[in-house]
Parts: sequence; C-alpha cells; structure tokens
Amino acid sequence: MKHRIHSVLVGAMGLASAAFFAFSGASCSQPTIQCVVSHYPFFAKYELVSGDEACLGLKGEDIGMSTYLAPNADKTLADYNDRSVAIQSSTLGLLARDREGAGYDLGKDKPFAFGKYTTNPDANNLCYAGGANGSAALASADMNIEAFDTGEVDAMGNPVILPAMHLQQEWRNIKVYVTAGAPGTQVVGDMVFRDVMAGCEATYKFIALSPSVPCGIDVDDDNNPKTDAANDDADPANDDPQVPLDLLCDSEAHPDQGIAIGSGINPDFPVRCDPETLHCILSGDPLPGRP
Repeated sequence: MKHRIHSVLVGAMGLASAAFFAFSGASCSQPTIQCVVSHYPFFAKYELVSGDEACLGLKGEDIGMSTYLAPNADKTLADYNDRSVAIQSSTLGLLARDREGAGYDLGKDKPFAFGKYTTNPDANNLCYAGGANGSAALASADMNIEAFDTGEVDAMGNPVILPAMHLQQEWRNIKVYVTAGAPGTQVVGDMVFRDVMAGCEATYKFIALSPSVPCGIDVDDDNNPKTDAANDDADPANDDPQVPLDLLCDSEAHPDQGIAIGSGINPDFPVRCDPETLHCILSGDPLPGRP
C-alpha cells in the first residue's frame, strides 16, 4: 500500500496559524472559535459542472489553505477581526516548486488565491470567502511563466528547456465548517481552472476534507487485496494496481491489519475510500452545521 503524504505550498508568506478561542465565564458549553482552516493538507474531490474536464484532467487533488491576520492600527499586534485566507492546489504549487527549483524567478506569478475571510462563524458554524454569503472575491491564482532554459542537457545532449505555461485557478463560494471540535477541516465551494495557452476551461464543485489520507491498497496477481495494509510502504517505486480500502480512513488504528495508526480524520465525520481517487472523502453531506 502506498501512503503518499503530499505537502502543498501555500503562498510566499508561509503558513501562519490564526486560531483564537474566546471563553465566556465558567460555562461548560463548547467554547466559541473564530474562523480558521486546517493547516494540514486537504483532499478536494472535484465534480465537473461545465467545460472541458481534460483541461485539468483530475478527479481530485491535494490543496493547501492558510489564514492570515492583518496588523492592528499601530502595526504592533495582529488584528483578530481582520483576516484573509490563501488557497493553493497541488497542480500550481508543484509547478511553482519545480520552476523555482530549476532557477526560474516566479516574479509576480502567484500559485495561490488570496483574499478576505470572515471573522466569526455564523449560527450554522460556517465561515465564508470567495463571494459566499456576501464575502469578497478571492484574487485568482495565476501562473503566466515563460519558457526557461535550465542550463542542463538531456541524455542526447539537447538543452533542457521548460515550456511556457499560463494556468489560472479561481476559488469561489467557499464555505468552511468551523467549531472547536472541527476547526476548519471541511470545505466546499467552486473551482474554475483555465489553461490559457491551450484555450480550455473547466468549472467544478468540490468538497475538501483534512487531513488528506490516501486509502489504496495493493492487489496480488489474482486481483485480490493483499492482507497486510502496510505491505509496500518501504517501496515508493512500487506501481502495483490498487483498490480502495475503507479501513484506512478509520480514525482508529488496526494493527492486526497492518495499520499502525489511525487516519487522523475527525471520528465524527462519516468517511469512505473513494475508488476514483483512492483518497478518503466524506460519505455523508458536508458542512454538518449548514441549514
């Protein structure tokens, strides 16, 4: 079984935790919490709404999210009532990482969307960004990069030149479920992906769950799941076919099945292993606090 944990870049500013708890007296009720998002990777399952699905070519991917606080009036402290959110996909994050690693200067290109995020959850425990519930739109992720000569040569002695690309990603109508017990680990919204040079566009609805947990397990020569769920962790080059295993989404460990630790997913969330993406996704409606 392959356990792949993808680390998603989330903007040039880095990650900044914005959790803030406000307790009232000695009440035994659940404490309130301001709008946050999980800083572990999310897995976003995509559902095509319109356009060319081949433009992106993915049923889902890891995304990263992070919140940021503006400085207060005298710029000495953070203003907990003025916050923003960044969203970045693996598609653009890995592109940015690879180009920067090759020596390309991204300049003003941004692999992440960024904009205002609401301060407090509403009566349904929802926080908003990207136009949802009257919130401001997020600035789109936009990577308009030129062809780049890496200075290296391939096995045939030809120069390795990375192609020019222009990719855009809009994140709209973002709703995040936020309570003290579930601090921003479920997100829904719309995503628009454009390959400007190819002239294609695709619009998706998405449901995202954090942490992102792969849940595929290798099959043997007779196409039966191998009994030891940890059978090929030490071999990242193993490309055996896989099938979904719901047990890998369980919050509890199953050492008798080779699963030494739980998934890390909130045990209150109904989850299953998605056979299309081999990642854990919600098996019930998202945003349990919604109307």
